[in-house]
Amino acid sequence: MVFPVILREMERKLPPDWRLQAWSTLAEPFADPQTGYVFPVGAEVVQYSYVRWGKDHALGLPVPNGTAVFLSLSRTAYHQATVLLNDKGRLGTRGAESVFLNNADGITWTENMAAAVVFAVTALEAFANEMIPKNHIWTKPASGKQRQKRYAKEEIERSLPLDTKLGDVLPAVLASDNPRGTEVWERYLELKGARDRLIHLKDQDRRGSGPDADTVWGVLVSIPAPHRTSLALIDFLLGEASQRPHWRQLYPFED
Repeated sequence: MVFPVILREMERKLPPDWRLQAWSTLAEPFADPQTGYVFPVGAEVVQYSYVRWGKDHALGLPVPNGTAVFLSLSRTAYHQATVLLNDKGRLGTRGAESVFLNNADGITWTENMAAAVVFAVTALEAFANEMIPKNHIWTKPASGKQRQKRYAKEEIERSLPLDTKLGDVLPAVLASDNPRGTEVWERYLELKGARDRLIHLKDQDRRGSGPDADTVWGVLVSIPAPHRTSLALIDFLLGEASQRPHWRQLYPFED
């Protein structure tokens, strides 16, 4: 028998991992019903998901928060790309042109920037779905010949585009200002546009080109740090909310 939580005595007073879905400590002693061991006040309590690992074995994994994990992946990829691009020893420069001296470095930079963009938008998808209450009903206003329509949480998650979730549903749920038309929103649209172009590469993205050509690779060079764009929109929507998600309270980075 396994339990959906893991209890541990904290030998050192370390902060909990910010990417956990849920974390707490015991307010009173707890006796493990399997072993009889009594965990003291202050023991760590973490949700775990057990998955089948081979025929007769199970692996327990701490349940992560989707928004936090994808933001972390985006941030890591962006910083790895930045290190590559700023390493002048990896670039050959002639006049106003620079190239990576090693093709592998150039492809790795592209991989990292693409990952940073895709994961940043995925973090917003996770955040939008996470913050919609279980029994929430969102009503889409009538427009033209389309009648008013009501959406339950599962329909919102499955059927509505991300723009609608972030620009219409969440402001109502969180009682926040609407981000549409703000600089934060424009940065988000730029980020989502880059993600869409990566997922649906065009013909010009598969050919050699000059610096003035409209390619997704040019977009990756100029786009602001993707994880910062996503975090800025999340903070805008959270506003002054007293109940901020666990991961946002513990976010450990300044950038």
